Amino acid sequence: MSVEVCDPTTIGYYPSSRDGLQFHAASAFNDSGRKVLPLGYPLKLNGPLVWSGSEMETQHEQWTTYLSLEELASIDDALRYFQSELPQFNLQNVRRAANSSGLRIHPSEINPITFPLPDSLVKRLDAISEACYNGIGFGLIHGLDPDKYTTEENTLLYAGISTHVAPERGFQDTSKSHVVCKPNRCLFGKTPH
Repeated sequence: MSVEVCDPTTIGYYPSSRDGLQFHAASAFNDSGRKVLPLGYPLKLNGPLVWSGSEMETQHEQWTTYLSLEELASIDDALRYFQSELPQFNLQNVRRAANSSGLRIHPSEINPITFPLPDSLVKRLDAISEACYNGIGFGLIHGLDPDKYTTEENTLLYAGISTHVAPERGFQDTSKSHVVCKPNRCLFGKTPH
């Protein structure tokens, strides 16, 4: 099978199987059997995205956003607002329901308009977005108590807050039907600052 070598700068946000084949074809082994990088790849990476786990352990203040009691209340209000527009929501059986009250929107339609947060919190979430796209590549939001909410509510909270951080959702499958959504407990406790 013949595969053309790809230019790594042409691989899109959602790489195709063809992109993968081209990338692997571009990776080669030299005469001594050592793998060499494809043409155009740097020999060494520099910048804020290059870090080690031990570095991050000592700098958790750099990547942790602590929510205030006021911010937690506004997130709870956004959840209740979204739920007021949502049909009976069950993770196993998501469906649209016709009803005379509210928009009755599908959970996949969660966005900054359907999960409204105050401008002050949106600015803080924008800083997390900046860190994700142009900084260290991730951020942690600290203060939400997952025990206060149901599994469905935790999922909606994660999705709602995420829409303010990143416009693209991550998917677990190529058909884009299973959104990556995994809220986790914070290792530093649940007490808001």
